[in-house]
Amino acid sequence: MADLTGDTSPGLRERKRRDTRDQILARAIASFRELGIRGAHLGEIARASGVSQATLYNYFPNKAPLAEPWVRGEIDHALQATSG
Repeated sequence: MADLTGDTSPGLRERKRRDTRDQILARAIASFRELGIRGAHLGEIARASGVSQATLYNYFPNKAPLAEPWVRGEIDHALQATSG
């Protein structure tokens, strides 16, 4: 939201929301790397992220949107390894 000075930086609420989302995503990726997609459980990801499972579902409706960035990263890593 812009204020009277023209500042368009996100407010505190939006920054906290973004930080929470990033924290959940980071914990999910770590869990997927360690346990695989099937072995990683949303309840454990929520606990490791410091949020309730209900809060996790507010950000991510299921495991798929959490797994997608990890899968993309693994594919990018594999492509870089084969092309370099």
